[in-house]
Amino acid sequence: MVMKYNSILHTKVFLIKGILGKLESLISNISKNRNDIIVLNYHGVQKKFIESFEWQVNFLLQNFDPITPAEFEDLIESSEDLKYSKPKFLLTFDDGIRNNLNAISILNKYSLKAYFFIVPQFVDSEDPKEFFLNNIRPIINSNIDSNLEDFTPLVWSELKTLSENGHYIGAHTNTHAMTKNFRDEQLDFEIINSKQTLESMLDLEINAFCSINNTLESVNARAAKKIKENYKLHFTTVAGKNIPLNKHSIKRVNVESNWTDSAFKYALGNWDQKRWKQKINEVDNLMK
Repeated sequence: MVMKYNSILHTKVFLIKGILGKLESLISNISKNRNDIIVLNYHGVQKKFIESFEWQVNFLLQNFDPITPAEFEDLIESSEDLKYSKPKFLLTFDDGIRNNLNAISILNKYSLKAYFFIVPQFVDSEDPKEFFLNNIRPIINSNIDSNLEDFTPLVWSELKTLSENGHYIGAHTNTHAMTKNFRDEQLDFEIINSKQTLESMLDLEINAFCSINNTLESVNARAAKKIKENYKLHFTTVAGKNIPLNKHSIKRVNVESNWTDSAFKYALGNWDQKRWKQKINEVDNLMK
């Protein structure tokens, strides 16, 4: 099902993005001559939008070639000069929300694998909905997030099953509250302890860290150093190209299952990339 503009779900910004997305689609194929690995960043995949999510997956498969986390990490470790006639796409999901299981049903259908970035204290919280509203998403649209699974985490056994089925688990801080003003001991708790907890609970090596909210607001120079010392990969909140590959400044395009089809296309196109130029430079410099 193609998602169209709905005033109870979408802000007026989606109208503008929709127009631009349609124009760009008319002028050029969004994947034409694009040598890139496009990393997409989802959060919740609510049950009511599962048909829209499947449409998005089909659109991706029609215009890009999928790459698994395992293949992506192999490329990161190689010194190969990558050139693709058709761009690749990699899926990531932030926060470890239980409604991600809806996405898994679609990923299984199309034999796709993804990264899931987990907040350990969300998994272990005594009141998950309160934790979600305080730490993960203080402002919600009740027309989007309404079911219990939209506010609660995947549990450890479910995360273990995901990893056993070829998906990769990464750290997304310990509390989802990290800022660039944190002291060293707070940064250790968010960056290092989150890795240790995930490795202990899942019996896995955790190679990837994903900064929260806005990388430039949650990561300072001291945090960047700790991330590079403890993780092979750092996924950012900044959109942009990933070839050449920069393993500690991986760019991601934020999209959501409830987005309109034209806004989704716009996010994947070349036009939207231009507005990220300054932030790309700042994040790259921070993670040197």
